[in-house]
Amino acid sequence: MKRFRMIWAGCFLVITVLFLAVNIIQKAEGQDGGPVISVPDETLTVSIEDGEDTLLQGVTAQDGRDGDVTSSVLVESISNFYGDEKRLVTFAAFDSDGNVTKATRAIQYSDYTAHGSPCSTPSAIRQGRRSTWRSWFRPRIAWMGT
Repeated sequence: MKRFRMIWAGCFLVITVLFLAVNIIQKAEGQDGGPVISVPDETLTVSIEDGEDTLLQGVTAQDGRDGDVTSSVLVESISNFYGDEKRLVTFAAFDSDGNVTKATRAIQYSDYTAHGSPCSTPSAIRQGRRSTWRSWFRPRIAWMGT
């Protein structure tokens, strides 16, 4: 039993030393993280017709090992509207080691107008009448001719 514990303790010690050595080497080579994405602080005003290239204006990425990796920056997502009709664009950049970093920027549309309900008539619920799945299908089945 004592020998078994000694083997496990030795394995743990070897793995810990290897882990620390790899981390120290990576930090010395500048591989301690992914690229650094630089995004302007001000809100970008765009048209709803503009593409991703407009959203990427002024966004750059630098990596300690690969140098300029701006060509790897892409638009990962665009959030829902918040506040005074603004949205957040999330950018992602990656380096040759597969490290990915993200950054966000606020955008506002210059030509966006909020639309109302897509229905032309307001919705209504009839009171005093029980609704079942059959009552919902009956008019549609009759329309289909069956």
